Amino acid sequence: MKELLKKFWKLFWKDESLLGYIVFLAVTYLVLKFVIMPLFMYVFGIADITGIVTESMVHYDETNYRGWLIEHNLSDENWPFKNGIYPGDAVVVKKCSFDDIHVGDVISYNAPIGIKIVHRVVYKGDSYVVTKGDANPKPLYFEYNVTPDMINGKAVYRIPYIAYPRIMITRLFGV
Repeated sequence: MKELLKKFWKLFWKDESLLGYIVFLAVTYLVLKFVIMPLFMYVFGIADITGIVTESMVHYDETNYRGWLIEHNLSDENWPFKNGIYPGDAVVVKKCSFDDIHVGDVISYNAPIGIKIVHRVVYKGDSYVVTKGDANPKPLYFEYNVTPDMINGKAVYRIPYIAYPRIMITRLFGV
């Protein structure tokens, strides 16, 4: 067993062949994905880091966004991400209780259509919220009854451009 570990270590750390590079990249990826990232997320209370692939939170048409706010007597003065979130951005999602979610917050939740959604809370009831993408003219049919068990957490930070590889994979392979 000791000899096998020595050979692996040499292949992983010192071998400059194609196989050596492949093994190094594969092991590094696995350690980052399954050890370092989960530990980092646990320590800092992060529920998820989600890459944005659609334009539903983009403010290309300010009249659509502002018009909806005016029509519903809302102001985005103290809202997070009031300039929108763009495809290619990633958002850091922190765990939170349902009581800590307010109108204007951007949340991540698992929609009943089988995908993760990052949209803004536009109404909060006693046991549910209604969400809407800033660029959408109205909430989509599945956004009218987002319950606490569906919610992953609240988006607290935006990392620009980091999710472009996810967009490319999504568009190339439909994943």
